[in-house]
Amino acid sequence: MADVPMPQIERPNQVLVRIRATSICNMHEWKSFTNHYRAHFKCTYPLSPGYPGHEGCGEIVQAGETVRDLKVGDKVFLTSHAGHLHKEYVVCPSEWAFRLEPNVSWADAAPMELFASALGLIAAGKQIAGCRCVVAGLGPGGLAVVQMLRAFHCAEIICVDLVESRLQKALDMGADAVINANDSRSVEHLVQRQFETAIDCSGSHEGIKLALRLARCEALLFGYNDEPVELVQADWFVKQLVIRTGNILDQSIAKRTAVLLKRGLIQPSALISHRVPFSDAGYAEAMDLIEKRTCYKVLMEQSD
Repeated sequence: MADVPMPQIERPNQVLVRIRATSICNMHEWKSFTNHYRAHFKCTYPLSPGYPGHEGCGEIVQAGETVRDLKVGDKVFLTSHAGHLHKEYVVCPSEWAFRLEPNVSWADAAPMELFASALGLIAAGKQIAGCRCVVAGLGPGGLAVVQMLRAFHCAEIICVDLVESRLQKALDMGADAVINANDSRSVEHLVQRQFETAIDCSGSHEGIKLALRLARCEALLFGYNDEPVELVQADWFVKQLVIRTGNILDQSIAKRTAVLLKRGLIQPSALISHRVPFSDAGYAEAMDLIEKRTCYKVLMEQSD
């Protein structure tokens, strides 16, 4: 933790947000904390204040003179476009603060960037309604994708993971069936079925390869891995498979995600497994939970 000056509004389109909670991005924050990135996100200490927090929420405490869509007291969620979010206060352009209903809990609000990313991935692909989908990897990203697929009336959702507790969690999120990736016979049966869409949310080499084998029309890649991966061309060439990623920071997608939350079609708080205080000790505890793989999402709460 570090003391920094109170941020000030400097442009008429900015808002000052009091951060009330941030949720930990398991992959990005753990890799930043342990310096495991190879290239693009590689960082060195000391980190910039608030980095690498990029999932957060709070309330507007001041608005610039040209801000019309937000007012003091509004509850909002923020993305990385609002800056580094592990802070008490953040100044950002008003168009990157997304208003939520007053009754939304901080636990539902904080992980909204993850759910917006999941929606961005699905929106980048073909029509999901009425299609059959497989999701590989059931960390927080995979479970958010399962919720989104259910919200968009996917005809069948099959989930694959190595951890039994995660498979049960996927069923709780709305999956129709689950398969342990160690069950090679069942996995091969899935490959024979061929699904319209397969989504890798693990970021692992095996997850990416499995998505290419499972998909008949398109493979969506939600997990991130900056290590080189070797792919078998036959897994995608003959099928003329389309491989996509999503637009994870689109304003219209973020607003659509807020509508889904308002309609009760997603429940981000269902991914929160642990809560820690906004402190050095709290953050260290969160990193320990992630390293031991004993959590889904960790919420860092600020005191009143």
